[in-house]
Amino acid sequence: MPSIRPTHYQVSALPAAHPACRDYALDIHWHHRTDTWSVAYADTCHAPDGTGHPQVADCHIHHRYPLDRAIAIAERAAPHVTVNGRTVADALARSQEADPT
Repeated sequence: MPSIRPTHYQVSALPAAHPACRDYALDIHWHHRTDTWSVAYADTCHAPDGTGHPQVADCHIHHRYPLDRAIAIAERAAPHVTVNGRTVADALARSQEADPT
């Protein structure tokens, strides 16, 4: 019987069907040696308070959590993600302008 284990999750403050959902998503990565998880977005990883730190080797070493805590950190940080200067609120408003129905 094959072994199946999720090793990656994504958390976004945008609805899953939103065209920019992936662009605004934080990634939660599993570290198999320690059975812990880290939270990253673009070139940053996230501390428990949700602040981002440069994604250098030490960051993923010092910012690893149990899965439930990593998810909580990502959920707290997700509404604050910006892409090219646009916030989550901007992305939502822009999609409303494109499809006002």
